[in-house]
Amino acid sequence: MAIGVGLLLWLVWGGRAATDWHQYYGAAKVLAIGCVITGTTLLASRRERK
Repeated sequence: MAIGVGLLLWLVWGGRAATDWHQYYGAAKVLAIGCVITGTTLLASRRERK
């Protein structure tokens, strides 16, 4: 997740936001995959405790 957020912030603050729209798609995919992995890990650890 942190890598995806970092990529998005780099795009916005780096001034490339208007010209490199395809990089937003790549950063969003990295962020989404990170969210899925984090959520799955949290749910699995929660189920093990019960």
